[in-house]
Amino acid sequence: MQVVDESRTSGKSPTDHIDAAETIARCEGEGLADVPVIRHSPGSLRELQRVSRRISGHVTISTALAEDVAHGRLSMEEAIKAQRLRAEAHRRGSS
Repeated sequence: MQVVDESRTSGKSPTDHIDAAETIARCEGEGLADVPVIRHSPGSLRELQRVSRRISGHVTISTALAEDVAHGRLSMEEAIKAQRLRAEAHRRGSS
């Protein structure tokens, strides 16, 4: 993992974000000795839960699964599948 100085990477073009991302990707950064702990806000996790409902039509992933998606440990599709399996197991266990 590297830290890159992103200053002066944006322009005024219609593709500003794309151009900036390409510039940043080509920059040499400083390596980090330790990977920082990344904490996602409750709002960003709720947004991932909203996205899961929109993609699936009705499945809301748990906060724990949303954290896994946020950290890149699971794709959204994998999280939705896991939530469906949990709900199915819960239904079978409570019948």
